[in-house]
Amino acid sequence: VKPDMGVVVFLHQTASSEQLERLTDYMEEKCEDINGDGEVYINIINCSYSPDDKNGQYEMTVLNKLQATLAADYDALLYVTDSSSYGYFSQNNGSDGLFTEEPYKLSDNMISKLGTDEIPFMYKDLHITCRSYYDTVLEKDKNAKAVYEQSQKILEAIKSE
Repeated sequence: VKPDMGVVVFLHQTASSEQLERLTDYMEEKCEDINGDGEVYINIINCSYSPDDKNGQYEMTVLNKLQATLAADYDALLYVTDSSSYGYFSQNNGSDGLFTEEPYKLSDNMISKLGTDEIPFMYKDLHITCRSYYDTVLEKDKNAKAVYEQSQKILEAIKSE
């Protein structure tokens, strides 16, 4: 199954596979079938790591994955971050023009939907934002416009909760 779009999860804390599955389910409820295959499938691109982990090699691998996604994955325009990881963009990439707006802080109610009674979603400092599309190289990719428009719809749906 070809993903309709991707969502980058970039947290300065580790995210479990169960938490990422819940996030996938939540996002898929808000997404339309962009590629016309009759199914909605969102690919979560996990670029999270804990800065407290002293394994510098793993951190470098994750950051390289993030940079490659920024450079070449035009189907992944939504970014879920925490305050610390969002600061990475300002420090290393200059977030000026990278995103359409400042990240939207997800409500505690919305975050609670990402957990279960057995496994609560542990992060309270989550934000979501969208990469800029207009006046960027993304405009040259025929699928990126549909992904961008769907990303904006998902953002609006999340903000209206």
